[in-house]
Amino acid sequence: MAETGQVFVDSATVTTVGTPAFITTRDVTCNSVYLLPKSSNTGDVLLVDFTDPTTKNILIPKAGMTLPISNPALIKIDVTVNGEGLDWVAV
Repeated sequence: MAETGQVFVDSATVTTVGTPAFITTRDVTCNSVYLLPKSSNTGDVLLVDFTDPTTKNILIPKAGMTLPISNPALIKIDVTVNGEGLDWVAV
């Protein structure tokens, strides 16, 4: 059963460049997810776009971005430097 009715805060790290990872495995019901690349990153964090057959990735701005999505477990990211990632908040 999905967790609901709270604000969820967590972080995600991608171990290896070119190997996208989901930001969480938790099943959380929400209205949106805010993604904020870690300030310690030296490279970029990319949102993996599943709607594009060539899997184009979208740059997540250093200032962050909000996605109108119902579950953060549906979000997959990649990085340009091994071991970097982001913090996220689901509301």
